[in-house]
Amino acid sequence: DSPATPYTPTKENIEKMRGWWSNKRSPGSKRYYAELQLNYKTSFLNLEHDIVGGLVYDRKKGITNPWSLAWPSGSWYGIDFDMHPGVPDYDQRPLLSQTKKAIYIQEQTAFLENKLLLTLGLRLDNHKNDDANPDNSYGNIFNPRAGLIYKYTDNDIFKILYGSAFREPSAFEVAPNLKPERMKTYEVGYTKKNEKLKIENTLNLYLNKATDLM
Repeated sequence: DSPATPYTPTKENIEKMRGWWSNKRSPGSKRYYAELQLNYKTSFLNLEHDIVGGLVYDRKKGITNPWSLAWPSGSWYGIDFDMHPGVPDYDQRPLLSQTKKAIYIQEQTAFLENKLLLTLGLRLDNHKNDDANPDNSYGNIFNPRAGLIYKYTDNDIFKILYGSAFREPSAFEVAPNLKPERMKTYEVGYTKKNEKLKIENTLNLYLNKATDLM
């Protein structure tokens, strides 16, 4: 016996503890996620438009209860775990409890009898942490995207792309005042196809700019 384990952790006791401290019976972390996406195609000004839009809701409530043979309980020494302890304040993790909402839209227009495709999109994310410190919420993040693809011939395709994105801290990285990593990307490319030889060659030049690295 030891202060950390006040009885002999036999296989039978461990099995009882595991069955008691389970995801089914313990008030563990929870997540509620919903996304609505709509697709719409239309013709306007003699041009074909393909539109995609959506809404995202993501709610997480995180705790960090450990699985432990030394968890205090009124019936601890008798190994009778009928009562599940409540989640104490020190096991609440406001930095892991957060609400994220997003709205996005993308529109693709075809020109020159579908030889030229223009894609424009944007996404707005909003993040709010349960922590009382507003600096621990990264608030609104706006990310635009744009792309231009030109089919000079069926075998010669040019493209120009721009976009921005972000990566938020994971549960293992989250800390006070830690902001998401940001990324801007620039890319130009050319694709040459040879239908007879079934060969496709692509040349891409790109530049990525990352900020707020963790």
